[in-house]
Amino acid sequence: MAHPGCATPEGTASFRDAFSGRADPASFRNLADLWMSSVGIGTYLGEADADTDTAYRESKRGHSSFEAAAT
Repeated sequence: MAHPGCATPEGTASFRDAFSGRADPASFRNLADLWMSSVGIGTYLGEADADTDTAYRESKRGHSSFEAAAT
């Protein structure tokens, strides 16, 4: 039964299909007949090295956070 304002199997399949050829198919998984996309979490600032990774982990110690950005 559809609920107004909620995701539908057709709507989530359409969203998945919109990325065909541009996103890895493994980025989408089916859960309860709805297609879910993966979410990448991380930071773009700093070098891709162990020192930066350690500094980032230490800065988040004791904190739970989720950051999002739109471009």
